[in-house]
Amino acid sequence: MIRKLFRLVPITRVTAALWAWQNRRELTRWVGFAWRALPPSGAHRDDLVTEAKLRGGLAKDERTRGLPTLAVRVDDGLAILDGRMDPELHDLVYSIAASTGGVRGIECRIGDRGARGPSRAHVHTMPLPAPGRR
Repeated sequence: MIRKLFRLVPITRVTAALWAWQNRRELTRWVGFAWRALPPSGAHRDDLVTEAKLRGGLAKDERTRGLPTLAVRVDDGLAILDGRMDPELHDLVYSIAASTGGVRGIECRIGDRGARGPSRAHVHTMPLPAPGRR
């Protein structure tokens, strides 16, 4: 059956391997998420679904796909964002998290990476919508 599938879809192993290598960061993050989602996970299913939506939203945008320093987690409706990146990307990640369904709050631990020096704190001016408005 798999041989018939490969005849219909002209994807070689080399092409699949190159694609996997190009997207290795994103793939390892999704594998880690899938490992946490397998039973008997201690996480709530609602949090896993919300985290999957958030990861999907971040993977859709080519600017946020595969960011090497971005770590995402959802715990009891609270999206926890961590990493270090440029201020523009920082705002984009925050806005994607804010627009994701199921996110009731955001704990942003992302530090801004400037041209030189250590990471700086970043103030978000975008308010989260009220919980009943989603």
